[in-house]
This record gives sequence, structure tokens and C-alpha cells, in this order.
Amino acid sequence: MKKRNLFVVILFCIALVFTLAACGGGEKPDGQPSRRYWGTLVGTVTENDAGLSGVKVRSGDEETVTDENGNYSIKVYDNGATVVFEKQGCITQKKTFKSSSFYTDEIRYDFIMFISARVEGTVRNADGAAVSGATITIGVNSVETDADGKFVFESVIGTSMVLIAEHGGKTVRKPLYAEDMRTGNVTVEIIMEK
Repeated sequence: MKKRNLFVVILFCIALVFTLAACGGGEKPDGQPSRRYWGTLVGTVTENDAGLSGVKVRSGDEETVTDENGNYSIKVYDNGATVVFEKQGCITQKKTFKSSSFYTDEIRYDFIMFISARVEGTVRNADGAAVSGATITIGVNSVETDADGKFVFESVIGTSMVLIAEHGGKTVRKPLYAEDMRTGNVTVEIIMEK
């Protein structure tokens, strides 16, 4: 009876050793914790109804960049459940996935990236003097120019926007172009005619 129990224990130990060896003992050869593969995330990043290239996509240790059409493909492991999408001039976005999301080897996640830029500028009259108290509006947000005719919007989200300057019954409209907004910082000079 005792020999049989000893034999079972030895077999169990041998099975355990082989299992740990096959799994790497929970670590990769370089000493890093092992990762369990969940699946591949694919999709398209768009902005203003067009594919957006150059968006950095990160999942744990994995990283890729969207192609010229805004397409990406990235492997997701258990240490990269939160996928980060970032590009200069855009709002960084994060999406967290659960292992159950990967019910197939490949899942799709498409989304829209939003441009975010700091917009600043100066309002002057035709003689070049600063215009204080002018109302500057972008979308639903408004500010007034200071004593030096300066104004700042820390974050304007979106493209195809129009800046409206109003003072003394006069109105000036300036388009904010997408290519300028994507730089993350736009400077506007406005001349209020007499």
C-alpha cells in the first residue's frame, strides 16, 4: 500500500515537472511573465469620414501604426487588455477589452478619432491697434479678447470649424482648416475693418 502511494506521488511530481517545463514555469526565457494570447484586433480609424493614417495603436508590449487608409491589426494578450490609440493633434483614446470579447481569433473595432487643437490669436483694427472685448466664438464656446486683443481656446475638438469674431456691430468669419487643426496648435490673426 505504501509503495503504491509513493509511486503515485512520484508520477504526480514527474507530471508537474513536465507541465512547468512546457509552460515555462510562468515565465518566458528572458525572465518576463508569460502572456496568454487572446486574439487579433483589426479595424479602421477615421476622422472626418476618411481613413486616418499614422495613428499609433498600443496593446501591452505590442504596437503598430495605421496605414494610409487608417487600417490596423494588432495582437492582444492578457497584459494588453486596454488598447490605446494616439496621434498628435488628436484626443488619445483607450478601449478596454475582456477575454470574452475574443470569441473568435479576430475581432473588429472601428472608431472615429477626434482632432483637438489649441486655438489662439489676436484681433486688431485696420490701423493695427489691439481690439479688446471682441467676442470670439467657435462652435458653442465663446471667449473675449483681453486688453492686448488676444484670445485662447485650450481645446477645440473637431474639424471644418468656423471662428467668428464680433465687435462693434462688425463680424469676421475665419475657417479653421483640418490640416491646421491636426498640428495641435492654430494661430489666427483677425483684422476688424472700420
